[in-house]
Amino acid sequence: MFDLGGRLRFFPVQGTWEEGELVTRWRNSPEARDSFYNTDVVTPDTHIRFVKNRQPHDLVWMIHQKELMIAIGMVSLTVDIKGVTAEYGRLFIDQDYRGKGYAEEAEYMVMSYAFDILCLAYIWGTVFSANKAMIDLHRKTGFLIKGEDVPGHINPRGPVTMVHVYAESWRERRAAVAAKFGLTLPERQPKP
Repeated sequence: MFDLGGRLRFFPVQGTWEEGELVTRWRNSPEARDSFYNTDVVTPDTHIRFVKNRQPHDLVWMIHQKELMIAIGMVSLTVDIKGVTAEYGRLFIDQDYRGKGYAEEAEYMVMSYAFDILCLAYIWGTVFSANKAMIDLHRKTGFLIKGEDVPGHINPRGPVTMVHVYAESWRERRAAVAAKFGLTLPERQPKP
């Protein structure tokens, strides 16, 4: 579990049937199918297989709203230990809980985990260029737009925007983020 004292708490995916049903509902929604690279139909069985077969460096969390004590979304971070970086992705907030700042808070929690706990140099990601809401969220939280891929190179469904956020940018923002969301952020861990 990862909890910074705000409204949200991250729990590692467990691969339970109940979790699989929830992820199935989210991932098969038309919006998710438009936003995620993988458009295959997800079932509870495929989610359970995914959890069993994922690699240790593929961190996938269910996002829980603490006051309601329910899962409202999911997010992931695929860590490259050698490169001291991570790919950020799979952020999804249930339609019923959008517009409350949960995606922003979750994105900052991912940054804290990546930069304060894992001591990574940067996080990168890609998002369909047509997904303006996600690009706007990334900009708001400090990601830099690093360019647009040649249409069809990364994904045949359309152009993809590449984003990065660096540890230095997080260090400049962390005090304001902590105040805005009532977070208790860990001090950056010393390198081993």
